[in-house]
Amino acid sequence: MASVNAFLDVLHKAVGDPYSFGAAGPHAFDCSGLVYYAAHLVGLRGFPRTSEEQFAATQRIGVNDLRPGDLIFEQWPGDQAAPGHVVVWMGGGKIEQAPSTGQLVQVDSFSPGQVSREGGRIVGYGRIPGLTGTGSALPPGGTGSASSGGATAAQLTAFMSAPAGVLKDAGALVHGTAVVLDRAFALFAPGQGWRVTFGAAALLLIYLSYRAFGGGL
Repeated sequence: MASVNAFLDVLHKAVGDPYSFGAAGPHAFDCSGLVYYAAHLVGLRGFPRTSEEQFAATQRIGVNDLRPGDLIFEQWPGDQAAPGHVVVWMGGGKIEQAPSTGQLVQVDSFSPGQVSREGGRIVGYGRIPGLTGTGSALPPGGTGSASSGGATAAQLTAFMSAPAGVLKDAGALVHGTAVVLDRAFALFAPGQGWRVTFGAAALLLIYLSYRAFGGGL
């Protein structure tokens, strides 16, 4: 048996990872690969890989019985198998999913009872056998962050995958600040107190630039 909360925690930490068709982690996922990865990581080794296999393997439940960790199965135009898409109900009016190529694993709004979503038709709801507990709902408006008050997984992913050009610009900022201070010291020959003040101002400038770049990390 495995804890629903452990399952949800794995999903929370995947927010911000890229979608990749056929991928099942640990750093890229398709829709069913995300569910498969989280289930296997918490010990449900027999849980299947594809959305249609997952639909067959889960216990059928009604929309009014949804609890965090349950699955919502959808059929989208052009899908070759039914159901072609699966998302996870997180509670609090939220789902988590790996949507499609070019997008990231994300948390979206969902109203239980709706029969379609953005062109996809809902075909059923399922509960994963072996998950214990009722799970803690993601707060309304939540982002899927694994911890409150810190950076979301999406922010960390964006920061760690920053283009080399951005890092080069950050280095240029530090170098330019050092050059300006050096010339100021040579021109005005300030005393020790002014040197400390200039240095503190430079550090503050670098820190504020880092905060702006990192999205408040």
